[in-house]
Amino acid sequence: MLPKSGGRTARAGLLRELLIKFGNAPPDDVVAAAAIPNARLIVQQNHPNPFNPATIIELTAPTRGKLTVSIYNVRGELVATLVDGAVEPGKHTLVWRGTDARGREVGSGIYLCKVAGFGQERSMKMALLR
Repeated sequence: MLPKSGGRTARAGLLRELLIKFGNAPPDDVVAAAAIPNARLIVQQNHPNPFNPATIIELTAPTRGKLTVSIYNVRGELVATLVDGAVEPGKHTLVWRGTDARGREVGSGIYLCKVAGFGQERSMKMALLR
């Protein structure tokens, strides 16, 4: 186990310093996910929220692995699946345009985004205003 420095491992700090030196400083969450072997899946709250016509979901995968990102209505019915398969490590940006699996616009309301992968599960509420 590497010693921690300011909430990060020494490896993450060194990686960040090298990237900064070469003019490519990534956000802290990307460096942490790449440098820490047991890093966790990081999921940001969607934005904008409430949204119309689209919202952005950002997440950081700690390693290459299977990920599923699904949208549900408040009745628990699956509306759409944004990702269902292998993803590479690092930051991913997904866009949900307020449509169902067939591409039809869904109505205003509260929707739940469920992100599952890497032995973890996260969910968030999203408000669509038409």
